[in-house]
Amino acid sequence: MTTLYRCLDLLLEHKAALFTHLTDKWKDLFNAKFRGVLYDLTSTYFESAPPFAEGDKRRFGYSRTSV
Repeated sequence: MTTLYRCLDLLLEHKAALFTHLTDKWKDLFNAKFRGVLYDLTSTYFESAPPFAEGDKRRFGYSRTSV
């Protein structure tokens, strides 16, 4: 995952062209009309001491910081 994040710096110089391409594709595929695009790159996880009980929904998932 760290390698992927390092590559993002290389994409920066192509940001405008990439954004234009993706928005044009979205408009073409879905006949979409929009003023802006929002995206979320976050994730949520829980930590607990002592650990959560077996079957507790908070046991599922992962931390991006530990991947």
